[in-house]
Amino acid sequence: MEDDSAARDLAVLNAHAYHVPDELFECMSTMSFWRDDSFAYTGYVDGKPVSTASVLPVAGTAYVALVATQPEEQGKGYADAVMRHAVSEGQNAMGVIRTTLHATEMGRPVYRAMGYRPGPRLVLLAPVH
Repeated sequence: MEDDSAARDLAVLNAHAYHVPDELFECMSTMSFWRDDSFAYTGYVDGKPVSTASVLPVAGTAYVALVATQPEEQGKGYADAVMRHAVSEGQNAMGVIRTTLHATEMGRPVYRAMGYRPGPRLVLLAPVH
């Protein structure tokens, strides 16, 4: 992550990909959210942010998080490319090989195609307001 503009692109991409209001990702839209040991990248096409992925150190692994692609750009391989780059950079910097992640139902096939296999299923519940 280079600057606040890149952090904002990552936050907005995630909000749009998950169909939630931008303000729900506001907390990560500046560099103050990101630690020095976090690796976040956004892919651009013709200057427009299209996909993003991050890797953070969690329990001795490179934890993949915040993978998102602008809805109209999904299915073009952008998430795969940005995620592979983030994982490679994170693994090299952290000195770890193992990666972990949590997948949405939409992300499951993407991760399986990348070689990830399902582990225990985690269900998140939230109030409906």
